[in-house]
Amino acid sequence: MFLGGINSSLCLLSLLVLRAIGDGLFAKQKEREILYASFAVGHFSQFIINVPCFLVSKGLVDKKGKRLNSVLKANNMKWQELEWVKPDTTMLFIFVIDGLGFAANAYVMSQ
Repeated sequence: MFLGGINSSLCLLSLLVLRAIGDGLFAKQKEREILYASFAVGHFSQFIINVPCFLVSKGLVDKKGKRLNSVLKANNMKWQELEWVKPDTTMLFIFVIDGLGFAANAYVMSQ
């Protein structure tokens, strides 16, 4: 519920800003780049931990995987902390929404 509220508010803010740009809000390209880059990072952050958790839970990556070890070390985490606690359909929905949010904000940022 919390993540849904955050995502909904980011989506609403993005839409309101797009609508108000014609009225002079964030008229400078650099201002829009900063705003939409931060939105894109917020959406992308869902994938940093959730994708490794999903891969481990499905047995697609073993706990000896070198790439995940470096991610865990960089985030000061242990393998035991990679628990998949949400139902798959819920996380799939979150992945889709955050993936679309990331892509849309990254696209608008580059325009």
